[in-house]
Amino acid sequence: MTVNGCDGNSTSDVSAREDLEIVQTDSKSESGSSKGAVPVTLGVTPAHRMYRGEKDANYRSGFGVYVYPNNFFRYEGEWKDGKKHGHGKLIMRDGSYYEGNFLNGEIVGRGTRFFASDGRRYTGDFSCGECHGEGQVEYSDGSTYHGQFESNKREGFGVLSCDKGTYEGQFHSNLCHGDGTYNYKNGDVFSGYWVQGKKQGHGKLQFSNGTTYEGQWRCDKYNGEGELRDSSGATYSGLWCYHVPSCNPVKLSISIPPDSSNSTLNVSTSEDGLTAISVAQGEAFSIEVVVVSSEDQVVTQVGGLQIAAKALYKHIPAPPDYKEPLLEIVQQTELPVENTPVYAAVSHPITDLLEFMKEVDRAVGSHLSQQNQNRKTTVVNATDNKTVEHNNGPNLALPRASMSESVQSCIAGMAADALLGNQGKNEDTLNQDSNRSTNRDNWTAPSAQTQLITEGTTRFPALVIPCAPLGYRPHDLEDFLDQQRRHQLHSKGGGGSTHLLGVGTGGGVATKKQVTELNYSRMTEAELRRTVSCEKSARPGEYVVKIEDVTEPPFLGRRLEPAYLLINVLAKTPTLP
Repeated sequence: MTVNGCDGNSTSDVSAREDLEIVQTDSKSESGSSKGAVPVTLGVTPAHRMYRGEKDANYRSGFGVYVYPNNFFRYEGEWKDGKKHGHGKLIMRDGSYYEGNFLNGEIVGRGTRFFASDGRRYTGDFSCGECHGEGQVEYSDGSTYHGQFESNKREGFGVLSCDKGTYEGQFHSNLCHGDGTYNYKNGDVFSGYWVQGKKQGHGKLQFSNGTTYEGQWRCDKYNGEGELRDSSGATYSGLWCYHVPSCNPVKLSISIPPDSSNSTLNVSTSEDGLTAISVAQGEAFSIEVVVVSSEDQVVTQVGGLQIAAKALYKHIPAPPDYKEPLLEIVQQTELPVENTPVYAAVSHPITDLLEFMKEVDRAVGSHLSQQNQNRKTTVVNATDNKTVEHNNGPNLALPRASMSESVQSCIAGMAADALLGNQGKNEDTLNQDSNRSTNRDNWTAPSAQTQLITEGTTRFPALVIPCAPLGYRPHDLEDFLDQQRRHQLHSKGGGGSTHLLGVGTGGGVATKKQVTELNYSRMTEAELRRTVSCEKSARPGEYVVKIEDVTEPPFLGRRLEPAYLLINVLAKTPTLP
């Protein structure tokens, strides 16, 4: 009889012949007569016999205890015809044991085997001393297996539970092999084919964070045709080579679409090799974005990446004699400085054309509402302070049909406040308030909407660089340095014109005289729109637009390299009626 472990390790050999006692006569042993026989154990002297128990015709039969000559094995249980037969317990000196059914001296049938060497306990079917058939193993680390065994090894269908999770499926030679599902403790689930304990063939892995991969595997790696759907929404569908996409997305590349609606757009290439464009204040521009590999091939297999546009303005270190304005001390937070291919820069607003036009319409509507209120106040003064009712209400300046819908809605919302707040003011005072209204308006443009990559490409259809908010440090420093230069020229007798770097909170270059001559109350809607567009636009100069991957969490554990675009904003002269 061979006693083996359920993992195929042989513990020791116990010969079934040691269990059989042979009867010898006192006269001649060759006669084979059993009369007056003295039982002995084959191959050993009577002094080594260690059996205590029941006998039948001098054969061990019934219950008995037998200690083997090597003192390693001890059997307690049932016997028949000199062999272990029925229920019994075979105990080893190291603490291991088998307890269960015996058949003609062999371990056959149901039983329990305990292994002192590693603490395993197997309960199930046995055949010829080996774990064979249906059974369950409990390991010392708490792991369990319940399923089929063959020749002491996990073979066939079974369920293995361990500290990593639970596997339910096919086994071969103790390893996951064939179709099976592994539910990991961290929430991941793999369902597919296994080869010698590794994922191989077709399978689907669903991560606990929502990411899924379905396709071909090899040695636990994505390998072959497959699709990865990230929890961020990003996807890659195509060939994989040991966890790496065959066409690996590495960076972003940008271009200016040839069908751009901006006819004044001037596209060139800078000395640094970057694409550069020139646009007038308030003019929109489009950007085409593609995902490329390290070989600059467009990766059409990727989609769902989130791409953002970010504007940057050149960072200007503060000179030693610069004093922070009170507004900046109270309100301003230090802008982080980041490096670009051309220079260090800080963040600047960039928005969509739709948002920019909404703000322009709002401001134009405010000025038109003020114009109507000014005219109504003039009529009241002309009739000895007697209010004159007009059917058109606040729309005296321009017919409603000549206004855009957004302007009309702004006028309707502001007319009542204007009527209540401006009674008793003369026309000059109202005009001054109107001129100052834009300067007091600290509009912060909303960020441009992120775009999603589809088949390796996307587009920002209409971007605008608007004015910076009040207290924007780079502009304040520019004004300070410009003022110092003008003082130096004046002290040397150079004279020169005096300029303001911006109209209102943002815009174009205009002299002080021109700014004071801006009279919104006398402008038409078209003139107001042109002027307000300048006010709400970025200060003329050079800007950098950064196109970056903002997918969260980063796809494949990393972000794509960003792309940069140089933009030269050209001044647009405001309307001077």
